[in-house]
Amino acid sequence: MLQLFLFGWNPYLWTGVVETARSVTAVRVNSRSQDLDPQVETQIRYQPEETPATLAAKSSPMRRAYMNWVRFPITETEALESGRRQYVVRFKDLRFENAGHRVHYSPSVSSD
Repeated sequence: MLQLFLFGWNPYLWTGVVETARSVTAVRVNSRSQDLDPQVETQIRYQPEETPATLAAKSSPMRRAYMNWVRFPITETEALESGRRQYVVRFKDLRFENAGHRVHYSPSVSSD
């Protein structure tokens, strides 16, 4: 899947996002110069492997609501240092964490 999103209020700056089965890539595009923005790196996020923690988090009501509007979902799993097997799974949409522009909206689910 390929989509373009306006970057801020500048009609010449866009973010291109390409999703494949293995990764999601975001890059800034300057439509005035018809080039990729050389000052901002391309961001590549690889799809993580499914784990028991991510599968449990994906069955939560919060995740189902989040998936109603997310377009480029990525999960990040963090093991908690509690002595038990506990994890926090964060859901991110690459549209809001793309090349050079980070909006910190990241719902998470804790699981045992």
